[in-house]
Amino acid sequence: ALPISYAFVVTAIDMAGNTQLEEKSVRINENIIWSDDLILSSNNVDIPSYSMVSHQGSVHIAWEESLNSAPRISYSQFDSNGNLIINDRIISNSFFNAKNPHISVNQDSVFIFWNDDRDGNNEIYFSKLDGLGNEFISNNRLTFNSFNSYSPQVVHVANRIFVSWIEDREGQKNLVVREINNQGDSITHRSEEHTSEL
Repeated sequence: ALPISYAFVVTAIDMAGNTQLEEKSVRINENIIWSDDLILSSNNVDIPSYSMVSHQGSVHIAWEESLNSAPRISYSQFDSNGNLIINDRIISNSFFNAKNPHISVNQDSVFIFWNDDRDGNNEIYFSKLDGLGNEFISNNRLTFNSFNSYSPQVVHVANRIFVSWIEDREGQKNLVVREINNQGDSITHRSEEHTSEL
């Protein structure tokens, strides 16, 4: 089909009855050229951190965004032609502060980790999705501490999954690494390395 451009007018009316008109346009049946920007997030949001990875021809990206609310974690997936497969899916499901996402893909499993203060202190949470965006594990808590755990990172080594994060406790920062299975259950005991004093 040939590319077609449509123009339309959006009308917004606020609580006081004031009207604002804005003209928009949209292109149909036109391939994205990679010199164009592919906008994934909502307008006017603060995005302090994000994580992106490619796997089998698709690009997966998770980011932290705030729009008149506590920070949340969102996720999108697009193919190498710029076609959106999953657009701006909200991953974290709390009204608290979800920050520092990190994403990794292995076979057909997408793992997204972040730190979240819904428990009164920062703990590591994660969700697991398939390539179509279906959630098999949602907002699962990985750490259970009275101190802060934050800035998670995740890597796959063959079929093994290793997660690392920073803990601040007893006046020190510690780098922690743990192996988990495909369901998110711990396989190995934690490995720690003292990094610095707070």
